[in-house]
Amino acid sequence: MPVNETRGGADTALWDRSLPAERVAPWGGYRVLDAASGRFVDAPAADQAIIRDYPFWVDKGPLVGATRLTLTTARTALLVGEAVRVAHIVEECGSGRLLYAVGPKAVGDEYVDGVLVTPVSQRQGEYPWLPASYDGEAAASPGIDDNFSITAYRFAEPGVHRIEWRPGRFRSNVLVVTVTAAG
Repeated sequence: MPVNETRGGADTALWDRSLPAERVAPWGGYRVLDAASGRFVDAPAADQAIIRDYPFWVDKGPLVGATRLTLTTARTALLVGEAVRVAHIVEECGSGRLLYAVGPKAVGDEYVDGVLVTPVSQRQGEYPWLPASYDGEAAASPGIDDNFSITAYRFAEPGVHRIEWRPGRFRSNVLVVTVTAAG
């Protein structure tokens, strides 16, 4: 069982340079709430890079209707005890939907090796990844919402581990992480 650090390398990410330029939105930055000061601050550069590179990520989640959920990470090959940091992205590919991009929003319904490791989402239906209460702007689709908390896990044993986000009827891609012993 992994250690979930959410509350609060030899490989590289997979890239797809064939995306048309008009699909790549300008990077607007990723900010997180600093609990100590109560202010929003820039997220660490490594977390920003995970999210910024989403347009080039090959293993995106399946479309359900016109909605795609994707997990991304900087590395999928880790040593025992190293953290894998996971970004969550909702992409609305069609028109007529809304993006609720204010956050970062807590992540629920995340599974590691088939075991639920985050709280169950409080909402069901059309936007189960939203908190029970949302007081922020919404934008018309198409577009992406990348303003979710980064989850992090450490594994004490070598092996292959699978991480998946499953809010409501939606499913993300399965992020496969290989953990090896140091040496």
